[in-house]
Amino acid sequence: MGNLFALTPGNSTKYILSGSHLDSVRKGGNFDGVIGVVGALETVSQIRKRMDAGELFSKGVGLVVWRGEESASYSAAYKGSLAAAGLMSVDLLDREDKGFSLEDAINSQKNPLTGENFNTNQLRLGQSTLSQQFIDSIDAYVEMHTAQYLMNHDVGIANSIRGAERLQIEFMSDIIVDFLVNLDKFAVERIAKGVDLVQTAGVINIGGSPEESPLQYCSLNTISGYAEIRMEHPNANMRYMIDAMQKVHNVTIRVGGDPEWESIFYILGKPGHSGATPMGSRYRNDANLAGLYLINHTKKRYPWIKSEFNYPIDFIDRCQVDIRSNNTEQLSQYLQIVLAARNGAEVKHLSSTSPVEYMDQRLQDLAFNQSVKLGYETAYVPSGAGHDIVSVMKMNKSDGSTIPGLLILAKCNGQSHCPEENIESQNIVNAANVQANSIYTLAKSRII
Repeated sequence: MGNLFALTPGNSTKYILSGSHLDSVRKGGNFDGVIGVVGALETVSQIRKRMDAGELFSKGVGLVVWRGEESASYSAAYKGSLAAAGLMSVDLLDREDKGFSLEDAINSQKNPLTGENFNTNQLRLGQSTLSQQFIDSIDAYVEMHTAQYLMNHDVGIANSIRGAERLQIEFMSDIIVDFLVNLDKFAVERIAKGVDLVQTAGVINIGGSPEESPLQYCSLNTISGYAEIRMEHPNANMRYMIDAMQKVHNVTIRVGGDPEWESIFYILGKPGHSGATPMGSRYRNDANLAGLYLINHTKKRYPWIKSEFNYPIDFIDRCQVDIRSNNTEQLSQYLQIVLAARNGAEVKHLSSTSPVEYMDQRLQDLAFNQSVKLGYETAYVPSGAGHDIVSVMKMNKSDGSTIPGLLILAKCNGQSHCPEENIESQNIVNAANVQANSIYTLAKSRII
């Protein structure tokens, strides 16, 4: 499959593995995945030096770089780690991207160490691409990622990982606005009752947009940073409503077009990760949500005004909605609420990933204590995205157990998983220190 592993030399029968991915997406984050790889590489390198100097360890350590974590190719995430876990769907091998099936792409690549072509025989049989002996040797897996919602903390320790339900919804009329506004209100009500939930309509009517439009960069798992609203015969008293939307949703709205015939409202927000950003304007600058409420309020006050959201094709409104929660039952219940409210719309289920409701408590506490010892403000938090760690934690050992996982989160400055993603160097160092100290402690210990 092309996953890369590097282990410390010696006679170790047990390893602490750490790593992440290097692939990205169009308009992806600057640090997504790569800080986990670099942090793991540096940790393994430093422990290797200590081993060479004669320091004794109970376990070896290893680096892994996973292939195909992002869903930009073949519309599937975690391809490398799923293959390693023996969990890749056989149907995925036949899926095509740019004229090549995934199976053809894998078979065309060579192992850089042996020069031999990879093959998909094990994947066709639903088997892991790793040997059972190697899976049995992994005592724990540690991964580091970014997190933009650590507002008052230096480092986050993931206590759960949100699962996702992704839907594509098509409407034959302009009821898309009322539907999505009501959906937002449903989500806010559930959150007020203590439900862990984030919901994003990141894609709305972008199929007909010009190639140079910022709408081309909208995606299912990203908060929209741009939207366009067209209104025929807009009322001259729209100013106060525009000001209200700017204030409530923390966006900028610019007005163009011909006010005598059609006004165009250009809504400027900020992109961000749909699963990692709490709902509400304190955290989000959601251009789509601001546009939806602008039309919704306008219709109530001036019902004769006609409006259009972005660029619908053939009078059909299309949107994609990303719903996430760290609770399996609550995610399922909320999905049923969404489906019940669709009002005749056509709904296509794009994908589904299950939450990890509880991470290994011993590893959480180990990392938390290491972070506190280093003087960092630390919090237990849910991870908004899945990551390859989910696949690793599902690998089955010979004794029937699975591999415990630890996910450490570095504080991001407001936005993540987009070109504007920015992390202060010290924030990366903080999380990397916690990662290194945790791996070092695990490698020295005879037990997990």
